[in-house]
Amino acid sequence: MDFSIASILMLDGATNGAIYALLALATVLVFAVTRVIFIPQGEFVAYGALTLALLQMGKVPGTVWLLAVLALTAALLDVIAFAEGTRGQSNDGYNVTFGFRTFATCEHHPRMLVCEGLCSDAAGRYQFLSTTWEEVGLKTFTPDNQDRAAIQRVVGRGGHIPSDRPLSGAEFSALMDIISFEWASLPPGRFGQTAHSFGEVRSEYCRAVGGC
Repeated sequence: MDFSIASILMLDGATNGAIYALLALATVLVFAVTRVIFIPQGEFVAYGALTLALLQMGKVPGTVWLLAVLALTAALLDVIAFAEGTRGQSNDGYNVTFGFRTFATCEHHPRMLVCEGLCSDAAGRYQFLSTTWEEVGLKTFTPDNQDRAAIQRVVGRGGHIPSDRPLSGAEFSALMDIISFEWASLPPGRFGQTAHSFGEVRSEYCRAVGGC
């Protein structure tokens, strides 16, 4: 074995070691926040490697469609947070209660009753009532669980998000009409609560998806 081969082997070993170290760090960070051992962490590394391989072969990787679905879903969640007034507040609304107060831990729903005109214990980016959160059945009130719960409530109301394109104007209007029973700040407004106009939320949605 000459020096060049030894150098290649050392570089290969250092690269593999760095990858395993980053995987270990990611697993520890997720566990430190959620107290959940995130077993599928390695799958993300596999997705990255397979995506790169397909790109090098000149093919469109399947992960592109996964990213598209996630982006379209995130755009809708962003609209809900905009309507609820939590977007951009503190930790992007994830630690904000009704009345724009904040709470310190996401281990559980804060159940912080705030009275400003009316009394509510709504909390989080999507302003979940404690009773609603109990129905959702998720243990911790972490940002990822809040996102998951919001999607669950949209689907539970009969909402549908296309996986390959943004919502059309008619589809968006129909979806707002359905999920406004869940979030009264969305048009057309429910239960006597002041709501944003259709034009406002449609504009936010189109901005989030990069144009409609």
